[in-house]
Amino acid sequence: MLPGHGGLLDRIDSHLSSFPVLIFLIILLYS
Repeated sequence: MLPGHGGLLDRIDSHLSSFPVLIFLIILLYS
């Protein structure tokens, strides 16, 4: 197991969970 591998996956998970929020904000801004 590479050092920091779990941290990287956690970062990707947090990005994926915040992604719909970003799309929602962009839709609000451009509507």
